[in-house]
Amino acid sequence: MAHAIRSLGMESYLIGIQDRTSFKAAAYAYLRGDIPCILGFALFDCSGESGNTYEQNIDHKFCGLHAVALTGYNLPGIEEKPYTPDPILPLAAHRMDKIYVHDDGVGPFARMEFDDRVVNAIEDGKKVRCESLTTYWKKCSGGGEPGSCRAVLGHLLIPLYPKIRIPLDYIIHQVESFHRRVDEMCNLSSNRILEWDVYISRLNPFKEELITKKQLHGPALHKLLTTTLPRFLWRAKLLFDQVLQCELLFDATDFQDGNTFLCGIDYNGGFFYFLSSTIRDAKNDTQDYYEDLMASPAATIFKWIEQENAEELQ
Repeated sequence: MAHAIRSLGMESYLIGIQDRTSFKAAAYAYLRGDIPCILGFALFDCSGESGNTYEQNIDHKFCGLHAVALTGYNLPGIEEKPYTPDPILPLAAHRMDKIYVHDDGVGPFARMEFDDRVVNAIEDGKKVRCESLTTYWKKCSGGGEPGSCRAVLGHLLIPLYPKIRIPLDYIIHQVESFHRRVDEMCNLSSNRILEWDVYISRLNPFKEELITKKQLHGPALHKLLTTTLPRFLWRAKLLFDQVLQCELLFDATDFQDGNTFLCGIDYNGGFFYFLSSTIRDAKNDTQDYYEDLMASPAATIFKWIEQENAEELQ
């Protein structure tokens, strides 16, 4: 598959899936940017089972490895399906409850759901309990009802334009650092639902959204539309109670040792000003905290906020 991707002039980016939380973040981030993915997983025969197999002492039969084209996802609204956000970095992607795949063994738009059931697998002679998804596959012998086999996620293979050099985990690391520091300043999660919407985007859809959604006006909008930006962007939007507050833009085509952060967008009109004021107070009153802030992975973001609002604070 990787050779086929390279033959089309693209680069293969392989992500080993550690858990469904990291999978949801990656699948959402690239699919929302109109970048299809290939999902590899293991199939296990769970025919005759009901309920949560985590509570049952059963070894499920390994049926083989399989790969599908990941084509879509379902992201229910917070009001439809309450959930517990990630305490480290709450992502909108974590609300994903099902994915849609093109499966040559099932058909197009085959649905796979996250239903909290696990598979008891044998790995290196030891029994391990693995998170799994529903499938429409029958049991290993080929008989039985569709859905007898469950999928244990393995890898995500992503075909990328060669100049997209910055991976998702690099952006998550910076956003996570920014989130943690800002939470210390103003207790972000107090009495509100907070989420980060992180995904890759081409430049033209980004500018089209700025124009059509009309969330920015005047000089702020003109500046963004006329500024030279890279062809691919990482976008990180912060929402309070589903209302967009601000956005951080990163250069997806830069190198990891470069300054990937480009600029921020304050949709609220005062969020960055408040942070800048807090940073200034820390600089004047608690030098150690300020130096710690500027040594964090999110230092370039805080420096930009400080400089961008410097004149207004004078």
